[in-house]
Amino acid sequence: MKTLTPDPPRSNTDYTHTLLNNHAATQRALAHYQVDPEPLNSRIFVRHRLQLRVVWLGDQMWCCARDLGRLMGRTLGRKGLAKLDADQHQELPIRSHGAVQDTLMLSESGAYAMLLYHYHPENRHLRQWLTHEVVPAMRCG
Repeated sequence: MKTLTPDPPRSNTDYTHTLLNNHAATQRALAHYQVDPEPLNSRIFVRHRLQLRVVWLGDQMWCCARDLGRLMGRTLGRKGLAKLDADQHQELPIRSHGAVQDTLMLSESGAYAMLLYHYHPENRHLRQWLTHEVVPAMRCG
């Protein structure tokens, strides 16, 4: 018995386009797919040879949770951020060092809250650095 196969696609792009157009479930998923906003450019601050990536979004500063965790000597992941309110953390597309990636970011109030939740004497100096150097530098542009 001989089976008939359709003509092969001319290119990978044609093949992908054909697959997407022929599947109703894919079409429904694409209808609800939202394109990420343009990546935000981060500004890098350095303390004790460790970086802190910061962006200005709307009217407030957002800092990278991973970088802040390194400065605190802790790992700040999703589980550690469960103590924060929903408006104090979010994932944003950040451009830093020439690459774009979704990065878990903390609002200014979220950063201060993490410093309070994970008390360590050095965190006082870290908070002062954020308050007196990073935030004013971000506000001035």
